[in-house]
Amino acid sequence: MSVAAAGSRTWLSEADCDLDDFRALVEQVTHSRDYPLSDSVDGNVPLYDGDRLRALAATPQRRREVQAELVRALSDGPGIVVFKRAFADLAVVDRATDVFNALNRRPACSGRDRR
Repeated sequence: MSVAAAGSRTWLSEADCDLDDFRALVEQVTHSRDYPLSDSVDGNVPLYDGDRLRALAATPQRRREVQAELVRALSDGPGIVVFKRAFADLAVVDRATDVFNALNRRPACSGRDRR
């Protein structure tokens, strides 16, 4: 079911689910010609280079083209994209990783510690 078919509803019921519709969705083939800003398509997933997308999105018009293609891929296409070099500044990722690791090293709190 596409986002448009689901409308603005958050929760779907059993009546909203159709196996044939689902099968048609998951059997779609993703073609690189449909995602010209991607570097390639692998396993039906468009692969994008973050450095290239940032360069392409340098002007408002081109930024709209990049955004439109990504929205199309996520809403009406395969529903997934992959970004290589998604972050230009890896220090941001390193800091987030350090915080994540520190949180996971903390002992679990007891009921008394909760507020």
